[in-house]
This record gives sequence, structure tokens and C-alpha cells, in this order.
Amino acid sequence: MRVICRQAVFAARGFFLLALVATAAFVSQSGGGLTFPGTPETASAATTSPDTTLAPQSSIVSSVAPSIPWTVRGFNYPSWQRDDYQSEASGESLTRMASTGANWVAIVPTKYMSSATGSEIGVPDNRAATDEAVARAIDDAHARGLKVLLKPHIDVIDGTSRVDIQPADAASWFANYDQVINQYAALAQAHNVEMLAVGTELASIDRANNYGYWAGIIANVRARYQGPLTYAASLNDFDSVSFAGLLDYLGLDMYFPLSDLAEPSVEDLMLGWTDYHGYYGEANWMSRIENWQAHWNKPVILTELGYRSIKYVGLTPWDCSPGEYDGYNQSRAFEAAFRVLSDKQWLAGAFFWDWAVDNAVGGPGDTGYTVRDKPAESVVTSWFTGGTAAEPSVEVHMHGATWASYADYLSGKLTVDYGLSNVGGGQALQSSISASLASAGVQVLTPLPLDVGPIETGAERSAAITYRIPPGVFSFRVTNFVASLDATGSWHVDPRVQ
Repeated sequence: MRVICRQAVFAARGFFLLALVATAAFVSQSGGGLTFPGTPETASAATTSPDTTLAPQSSIVSSVAPSIPWTVRGFNYPSWQRDDYQSEASGESLTRMASTGANWVAIVPTKYMSSATGSEIGVPDNRAATDEAVARAIDDAHARGLKVLLKPHIDVIDGTSRVDIQPADAASWFANYDQVINQYAALAQAHNVEMLAVGTELASIDRANNYGYWAGIIANVRARYQGPLTYAASLNDFDSVSFAGLLDYLGLDMYFPLSDLAEPSVEDLMLGWTDYHGYYGEANWMSRIENWQAHWNKPVILTELGYRSIKYVGLTPWDCSPGEYDGYNQSRAFEAAFRVLSDKQWLAGAFFWDWAVDNAVGGPGDTGYTVRDKPAESVVTSWFTGGTAAEPSVEVHMHGATWASYADYLSGKLTVDYGLSNVGGGQALQSSISASLASAGVQVLTPLPLDVGPIETGAERSAAITYRIPPGVFSFRVTNFVASLDATGSWHVDPRVQ
């Protein structure tokens, strides 16, 4: 950027002011991404404040901007009350969900059993959503342009995991389950639901010994519901589900461990998908999924994929035990998932776990799975809406330059006003002018780094820097370097260097 000064002196209210007319020629800002040393792009832990040392060429990381060919981009939307789907808050929550770029929602009602070995399904429980409430949620979702997967859950009142449901009388249990799931099938057909899950994570009873029961249930469902079917298989046994060949989509609730590190980088978490070495041994999760998909030759939907906003985010993603809040860990896990999955043509999409009916759930300090009002929401929105990595890219424009006073003119102190525009694919959660390099012996007087604050995608913030101009200098060149923090906790510097 070149500042050219033409000066004119005029009188005003008894003292002299100097007006400065300035023009600017912009320095090229094209090129790949640049990150600070010691940030998650080059180390395992995120920094909370920028290292203002300009990174050398060897630390440059290319911008990642793949597209996602997913037809399904959604969230699981569970209900834990009889009628919360019928509340005004539910409609507001679905509206907010749609604003992320989601085009599907998994409506998740739950029926309860009194014990894991019992046969009765649908025992009275205030947490069970009524059919009227489920119908309202479906209609509300459709009104907001969201397609619907109806994904019923069966849980045990005492908290026993559904993967451990193993009824003593299998014939009686399956007869009751047939009635429950076909009731949902009729509801789905009546309300134009786009997809139905015939079950979720019933890992102890979805094996070959119960194939006949499942085949009968699926046949009955197809007689009542005309849309496609899936089954949300547990990560423990997804490739052993006996009736996968009877489905239209293979479904997987994906909570595989990825890393034992407290603050893994995006690269650490990406590696965990294909070359996991950790507490649970060694595995290539992606290869296992791809072998399963190739065996059945059907498209896959990740019916659940989620990470909590905690330290050790990749250690036990399925675990809801207390943890220490870390919003950037969650966002890095989602960024890694998008990068790993973005080129998988067999993947129809994913439903992230979860999005709450209660609009107060989420935000800084919330250690649950929701991305709402956390850094991960920016990551998800960037990929859902643009199919790109959530990187900010800040361009600097000069708006004008002035002598703030006659005294400043005499001492050569020139103030230049800049506009900083985020033209990248993701929000800059923090930004600062980290360096301002001026030619012709011009000295920067403003202390740097200069905090500019967050800059939303497509937005602009203002900043001003004061320079001391040596006598006889009428023009000089300036290159401003802007550090910006993305939603994964990584710092980037613009202009980008190739």
C-alpha cells in the first residue's frame, strides 16, 4: 500500500489545520495460508494469544477448500420431555438450526423399557415425546425447509445402555417393537417424512440370530411407509448388523476414538480416522467403514457423529462423563471430520449429535455435544454453506489519512485509517494488526499488535495506525500483516505468502 500526500493549509477558528488527501495502491494478497508457529496447525495445543513473530516460509500451510458432495447435512434433534416439541422454543431452535446451512434434521423421540431384559416397550415416562409432539416437530421442520429423518430410540429407565438391551423373551419383545416402529412408520407416511430409521443402536439383538424378526418388521414397515429406510448402528457392531441388505442406506453412529492427546491438532484427529494408535489399541476406522460399505454396496449416512467441547476430545467421544471445557478442541474435531470425509463419494451425509430444543443450551462453558454458540458452530456453518474450510482471510484497505492536529503535522505524526475486510470462508474470532512495515524511514508509533476484535465473514472492522514521517518524505509504502484466529483455534496471517 502506497500513501501519497498532497498538502493544503487552511484557517479554521483561529488555528491552522492541515488536510491530507491520500490515495493507495494495493499490494497483492494472493497465495496460500500462513500460520503462526506453535499453533494447532504445527503443534498439538492451541494458543490463546497470537505470537506476533512473522512465520517463516517453512511454516506455511496451504488453504483447504474442498467441497462436500453430501445430500444430507443435519443434526439430531432429541426430545427429553413429553411436549417440548410443541413449544415455541422448539420452533425457534429449528429456525436457528436451519441458519447453519443444515438441510435435514433427525427427529429423535424415545420410548422406554422398565428393564433391559423386559419385553414391554413404552412404559409411562414423562421424557417420552407424544405422537402429537413428534408430528408437530416434523411439520415445524418442514416449514423451515428441513427434510426429516424420523429416528426413534428405545432406552431403559434405569439408564442401562440401549446396546445392552437383551430381552429374556425375544419373541414377545420383537412383537412389541414391531407395533412401536410401525406406529412411527404410519406417522412418517402421514406427515411426508423423507426417511425413517427402523432402529437405533440395538447392538445385542441386531445380529444374525434375530434376522427373521427384523426381516418381518422391515416388511411391515414398507407396507405402511413409502420412503427410504436406514438403521442407526452402534460403533461396536455396525458391520455385523444382519439385515443391512434390506435397507436403503447404511447408518452408523460414529464415535470412534481418534486421539489420546488433551489438545490434539486437526492433523492429529485426521490421522486418528485412518491410523489410530491409542488407549484402545490400533485401528483404521475408515478402512473398516469402507469395507462395510463395499460389501453391501449401499450409500452410508452417519446417523450420529459428535464431539464434546472438552479436553481429550478424541479419547472417548461416546462418553458423557464430566470434563474440562475446551471449545477449540470440539471445533478441531469437526474440522478434521469434514476434511477426512469431504471426498467420500459413498457418504450421503451426516447428522451431528446434537441440537437441543432448549435455546439456552450451548455457549462457552457448556461441555456437551451441541455446537451452538461455540467455535464449532462456525466450522459446521462454513462447511454446510460453502463447502470450505473455516478459514478467515482478511484484506486491508486504506480509507484515509489525516494529521490529527497542527502539532502532529509539525512533528510528522500521520494517522492512517484502515478497513479490515474478512473475505474468507470462516469467522475471525479474534484479529489484530500484528505488523505494519513502512518504507522511506517512516516509523510506526502505534503499539503493535493492535487488537481489532472479531470479524464475521463478509464484514469489515476499522483500525487506525499513527506513523512518524521524516522531513522531506511525501509518499511511502506500507504492508500491514493481520493475524486472525479461526474457529479451530489456529492463527493465520494475511497477506498470504506463497
